[in-house]
Amino acid sequence: DIREDVEYLPQSVENIIMKSTAKNPKNRYNDARAMYEDLKTCLDESRVNEDKWEYQFAELDSDNKKFTKQVEKAISSEEVEEEITVKKVSDDEVKKENRLLIALTSIFVGLVVIVTVLVFFLPSILKQKDIIVPEVAGKTVSEVVVELQELGFEVADETETISDSTIQSGRVVKVSPPSGAKRTPGTKVTIFVSSGSSKIEIEDYIGKNVFEVRGALEAYGIDVFIEYKEVDNTEDYEENVIMEQSVDAGTMLSTGDDITIYVPKIVNEYPDFTDGTWTEEDIVDFCDEYGIILVVLREADSSHENGTILKQSRPKGYTIKAGTKLTITVADNTIEPEEECNPLEGDICDIADDSANESIE
Repeated sequence: DIREDVEYLPQSVENIIMKSTAKNPKNRYNDARAMYEDLKTCLDESRVNEDKWEYQFAELDSDNKKFTKQVEKAISSEEVEEEITVKKVSDDEVKKENRLLIALTSIFVGLVVIVTVLVFFLPSILKQKDIIVPEVAGKTVSEVVVELQELGFEVADETETISDSTIQSGRVVKVSPPSGAKRTPGTKVTIFVSSGSSKIEIEDYIGKNVFEVRGALEAYGIDVFIEYKEVDNTEDYEENVIMEQSVDAGTMLSTGDDITIYVPKIVNEYPDFTDGTWTEEDIVDFCDEYGIILVVLREADSSHENGTILKQSRPKGYTIKAGTKLTITVADNTIEPEEECNPLEGDICDIADDSANESIE
């Protein structure tokens, strides 16, 4: 097996050698043209791993052995006497045999050359060398596409857009895999194109709602910091309304820059929920606005209108702090009143006031 000695030899080349050097003429090529056509395609990629060629007819070694045994048997039994005759060969037949011999010799020499070339050069041909991704920053898309394709890379159909203040809009910022990386031929490369600088001009935000301004700026990638500032007269300011800003109006900020906006620190106090002007729904909205945890208790009371606020755990004037709990007691005429608890008659009564369990912060 030739391929055992020459590991890089394609199966298609070994098949040609086997067919051209077969001992039985029936197994060889019909003529030199047939072998020539086979040689032209033997290095095609589709034939490198084709099936190994098998002889269609028995080789002469086995035929000779069979013939020899038959002759020995005939001589020993003396059943057949053969007259040995010498066939006269004409000059034309001699010339024809010589031409065939020369053709086969030429083919054999050509095969030797091909095998030698394959042994020494095929490994380097089949082995793909890594390619270095070129520098692309600042070039046009068409320039980068041509350069990548000439090097052997495949370019992605779609480009990506990226903001960059240093690269002109429409020019290439980078590629993926990045420049300088080593990749095999055929690797797909994605091109990133600059959309220019994503700067925003800062406005005068004084008097505007702090949360609306923060949302608008953060949409451009600006980091917004909110600070609450002590004020002397809270009546002159509105809650969550910007009073100062760290960056002047007209300044250009880019993605990643920051700005601090200042709002007044207004101390709010609890109103009197039991004055008859507050409903349970009003108190729910109040607590949602200030981040207060509301607990509602219902008490059977026929002396007040249904829904009347009877008690509140945080008294009027108490400072509001987000995250604290407020308990209100609401009159409910649908609840049957419980029997009066009389400890003097042996009843066990819970006389603890709900407001006493509230944590004062």
